Amino acid sequence: MRRPGDSPTPLRIAGTGSYLPGRPIDQDEVRTFLRRYPDSLSRAMQERLLRETGIVTRHYALDVQDETRRETNTSMATAAARAALE
Repeated sequence: MRRPGDSPTPLRIAGTGSYLPGRPIDQDEVRTFLRRYPDSLSRAMQERLLRETGIVTRHYALDVQDETRRETNTSMATAAARAALE
């Protein structure tokens, strides 16, 4: 058991990893995707968000072409962990 004032256990970072799901999606594809859901944000709010964020491309855990294909937090974390171990 550690006591106050004890030195921390030494550690090292063995690797880092990251993962982005799917291919990059541009603003036009995001706009098309958002418009499929009329009960979501208004068009004016959608345009404002797309314009003001300055983001040119995005990655989604949901395939905008086939919404049944999804990534989960677990699948993305697993892919990032594998990349860290390589």
